[in-house]
Amino acid sequence: MFFNSAVTHRLTNPSFSGIFSEMKNCPEKGGAFMTSEDRVFITRKKMFELYDQGEHTVVEICREFGISRTRFYKLKRRRQTMGDEGLRSDPENLWSLPIRPL
Repeated sequence: MFFNSAVTHRLTNPSFSGIFSEMKNCPEKGGAFMTSEDRVFITRKKMFELYDQGEHTVVEICREFGISRTRFYKLKRRRQTMGDEGLRSDPENLWSLPIRPL
């Protein structure tokens, strides 16, 4: 596989299986390889699909995906206001990264 995420090793529950099976290429981009942003988006989308099914608690979902409940609820608010596009990476968080001098 092209990615080594700790999340993939934690997904042992049968209802969480198959989450990463479609992450090899991106049909929206004509089958081109997915970027890390695409993988984050699909992972978050799958996370909320599980939440919408109502079979798992927020605590279970957060534990399986390795995020805090605070982050989950921030994403939930963004999804409510912006739709699924709100699940994409935060552009403002990219600017908050420290700049290392050369």
